[in-house]
Formats: sequence, structure tokens, C-alpha cells
Amino acid sequence: MASVAAGLTGPSPRSEALVEVTRRVDRGLEPPDTAERLYQTEMDRIARREAELGFAFVTGGFLSWPDLFRPWIEQTENLDAGPLTRWFQTNTFYRPPRVSGPLKRRPRGIFGTLPPLEPDPTGRPRGWVAPGPWTFARLCEDPGGRGPEKLSRLWADRLAQEAPALRAGGVGSLLLLDPCLVADPPRPREGAGLRKAYQSLAPVLTGPEDGIWTFFGDATPVLPLVSRLPGKLLGVDLTETEPSRLRDFPKGKTLGLGVLDPRTSLPEEIPAIVSTVRTLVRRLAPPRVLLGPAASLDLLTEGAADKKLTVLSRAVEVLSAPSPRPAAPRASRRTPASRRMR
Repeated sequence: MASVAAGLTGPSPRSEALVEVTRRVDRGLEPPDTAERLYQTEMDRIARREAELGFAFVTGGFLSWPDLFRPWIEQTENLDAGPLTRWFQTNTFYRPPRVSGPLKRRPRGIFGTLPPLEPDPTGRPRGWVAPGPWTFARLCEDPGGRGPEKLSRLWADRLAQEAPALRAGGVGSLLLLDPCLVADPPRPREGAGLRKAYQSLAPVLTGPEDGIWTFFGDATPVLPLVSRLPGKLLGVDLTETEPSRLRDFPKGKTLGLGVLDPRTSLPEEIPAIVSTVRTLVRRLAPPRVLLGPAASLDLLTEGAADKKLTVLSRAVEVLSAPSPRPAAPRASRRTPASRRMR
């Protein structure tokens, strides 16, 4: 059985207390540092919870990020925020990036957008997420008419600029959240250009939990293309991808499985997760498996998200437990033939 781990693959929902304090700060009823202190407290709490659940890395939930793009926009020259736009078919919103020139890292960098987490006594690395190049290219505003292939290259180069600072800050898992690879996949003639755009990330995505996480679409049709992109991990959304159709997974890559559906508050069944993972491991023979939410859990309430993460942790415990030894054959209680003949 491949080794199995779990981790958060995107932002966590904010608590009711944090939402209320943020509203009061926005209305001028509380000083800004009140919200900043609570953000720090809440992120430390989430990090402790991640460690308690035995996750492979801790994130703190990225609570202070308004959306996936905003902190990167603030720390990148020639990148501005567009108008509020719906995030796929969900009840959340983001501001699309608008490219006005070469993308360069600001001195503070993306790592400075979140404070240090309370030290984890178990020494777990920190997890980090970023918009994937194709998703950036498909969702950004492009007044210069550069086109998705060139935009993908620009963004991949920008991510590579940030990698040294992230590693120096203790980031051990870097996931590129790239839903457009499956929700709005490249056309056949764009495939070669897309692979070239991602190549600058090959020296960056070298750890077992470094790679691409797809969601909001079936990964099966684009698996031949996505499998050739750099990274040691490839994540698929099992709420959109039929497990029985998932075949020909790239050899040697960590199999990322989005087994928690953030679009429903009902917690998943542990036996169903365990059965699905065991079947896929037997069929695909990956060296390692990372289980996580199919998409960001900030679509849910804090309580519903925690119940799902508890299910995730228990599923990993079951999958990681030693297989029971087969029972020794019991001696027959029948009377030996020599005695029956007497």
C-alpha cells in the first residue's frame, strides 16, 4: 500500500467571530489591529488543528486572503485588481488580475502577506497555494492582447521568482490551484505552448507534495496533457471525476485525490473514501497519496468544514493501519479416519 497523507488544499472558512470583527473594522467601529490580532489567533488555531489531525503540512487556512489572486496582485508590479467577479459556479467572489506590463516581484513578497504561524512542535512544514498558470491566463484581464499562452508563461515565471523566499520561510508543500485546466481546458493546438509555459516551474516543484491541484471539472479528458506538466503531485477532483475512469496516471507522481465535496455540508462516509482510495492505489500504483478537499472549504461554514476534515483524518488512519495478518488455519475437529474404523 502506498503511503497516504492528508492536507488542506486551499483557504478555510472564517469563524463567525472573525467575520463580525472584520465587519466592525470596515465600519470604523473597531481599530484595524483588532482584526489583525484575531486573524493571527485564528490562523494559529487552524494550524494546531491541522497538526492535531495529523496532516502532512500546516497552512493556517489563509484566512486574511480576500481571494486566491489578491495577495499575489498586491505583491506583483504591473498587476492590478479588476471588478468583483463570481468564482466559478459558487457563492464566492474574486477580483481578476489585470496585466499592464512585465510581472515582477515586489520586495515584500507573497510570504509577507501572512504572519508566521505558532511553531508546530512536530516540525511539520508549511503548506502554500498559488493560482496555476493556466487559471491565471484564463481568468485575468488582458488589455494588451497577449493571449493565454504568453500569459501562462508570464505567470509561471512570476511564481518561479517567489519560490526561493517561500522555501526559506519553511514552505514544504506548494500547490498550484489550477481549476481551468479541467473546467476550461486548453485546445489541442495550445498544448505544446502550455507545456513550455510550465517548464520554468520544473526546478520549483520538486517535493512529494509540490504540484498541480485541479477541481471544478473532470480530469479524465485532459489527463494525457496535464500528466506531462511539471510537479511531483497531480490532484484530481473526485466529486467531478469518476474514479472508475481514472486510468494511466503518470508513474512516479503523488496521487492527489479531492475526496471532500465543499459544495455540500454533509460529511463524507469514511468507508466510501477508504474503498475508493484502495481501489485506485491497486490500479494506479502511485508511490504516495495525498487526500484533501476537492476545492477550497471556504465555501462552507467553519463547523461543517471541521467535520469533513475529521473524516479525512480518520480515513488516513484506516488506510495507514497495518493490514491484519490472515488467521492460521484451524485444526479439524473431525475424528481421524483411523479411529473411526476401529
